[in-house]
Amino acid sequence: MESGLNKMRTEQEIINNVLNVAGTDDNVRAVIRTNLLPQRDYLYSYQFYWVVNDILKYEDDSVFETCFGERILLFRGDKNYPDMFENTKAHLMVYRDGITLVINTMGRDTFLQKFNGADKHENVWIGETYQKIMDKDNLLPEIERLTETQTIFASAPTEAEFLGTCNEFWWVLKTFAEYTLRKELPAAMF
Repeated sequence: MESGLNKMRTEQEIINNVLNVAGTDDNVRAVIRTNLLPQRDYLYSYQFYWVVNDILKYEDDSVFETCFGERILLFRGDKNYPDMFENTKAHLMVYRDGITLVINTMGRDTFLQKFNGADKHENVWIGETYQKIMDKDNLLPEIERLTETQTIFASAPTEAEFLGTCNEFWWVLKTFAEYTLRKELPAAMF
């Protein structure tokens, strides 16, 4: 593979690749595409829920390392924020061609709780869109919500909350720069 960015894959190529990998994995029972945002020329992020029999199969960081292309970055939300990803293995990945792919693997009941809004962290995901694109056993009800039901947050922050968040952002950014300049990368990454 040549260095630098390769030709970026199309949306249909990504969906076909995801369906092919999920279709050949006996552990995967259903695939739901989520975050169906309006098309943007600069946003190449695709997000999926995989309903699986055994989520422990996806504990290993290398599970999606090569099946979707050359992965150059992996973030595991479930390892960094375990209480936000209960009974879920969250793989957030960036590939050499610039595509971002998010695959959250979970059991049927965990997915249905999220879809039905029972997630205790739902405030972050209110209005999420869903489209069932594979269901090997017809184990899920009709899953299709193509428009957001609410805005991304349940309520607007107060002025004090907004200013506090902005202040925290600038403080963390300054601290990150200081650690980076001092070559204290573990502290900067934390």
